[in-house]
Amino acid sequence: MQCGFGMRSHAVAGAFVAIFKRELGDAGFVEFAEAFGNHSIVLFLCGAGERQIEARHVDASWTALMRFECDRARAMLVAGKPLGRTLPGRVGLEIRATIEGGIMIADRITAASGDVFRHRPTLRKRDWAWILWRAAMKTGDRP
Repeated sequence: MQCGFGMRSHAVAGAFVAIFKRELGDAGFVEFAEAFGNHSIVLFLCGAGERQIEARHVDASWTALMRFECDRARAMLVAGKPLGRTLPGRVGLEIRATIEGGIMIADRITAASGDVFRHRPTLRKRDWAWILWRAAMKTGDRP
């Protein structure tokens, strides 16, 4: 995959990511990427593309993209934890369970180096039990 500069896109993307993260910090970089309203900027900055997704090709650029997206999703889930603790009854339980399940899936994707094509993240019965226990106990102070 080539970018408009005549260089491999992941080399250019890596330079952009390094510059943006240095200048904006991780949180600022996420805000910058989200400001575009879609993930095309994130795909570009990580060096991944739609053809790579269609081909189910996992390389360093895909792994970087998935790490970025899992970190971003995890941060949003953790930011929502106070809502789950505040809401009473079933709705609070459901929010807490959704957050715990989402974090567990993000952890599984990260553990598989982002290869969701060959290692689809799933939740087993014991995972559901753990999620429900943590949600019922209103625990979940882990990041």
